[in-house]
Amino acid sequence: MSDVLELAGVGVRRGNTDLLRDVTWSVEEGERWVILGPNGAGKTTLLQIAAARMHPTSGVAGVLGEVMGTVDVFELRPRIGVSSATIAERIPAEEKVVTSSSQLRGPWWGVGAKSMTRWMSSGGWSC
Repeated sequence: MSDVLELAGVGVRRGNTDLLRDVTWSVEEGERWVILGPNGAGKTTLLQIAAARMHPTSGVAGVLGEVMGTVDVFELRPRIGVSSATIAERIPAEEKVVTSSSQLRGPWWGVGAKSMTRWMSSGGWSC
């Protein structure tokens, strides 16, 4: 497997319930994806597999050229970057970083780039 993410016939089953069933998906370097769906569709489960936080119960999951189940996930996880509201809830507040304009609305909305650069520089961040 050479893709960033390659899922082949992946499924996740808990008890008698299929959380994911027969998912085949490939993500190549440089691609960006958005996963949309209703509650209970399996979005979080899919991202947990992509982030090496969960192993599928069927199929093969490859992440960064490594096959899940044959690699030490504790060595693999630091190489993975996934963005999700669900994952963001697990990050301690002191480690969070504002990364998108949608997060800047509220008190920051309408602040110009120069003002933001000046504010970030005053806090010791490079811009």
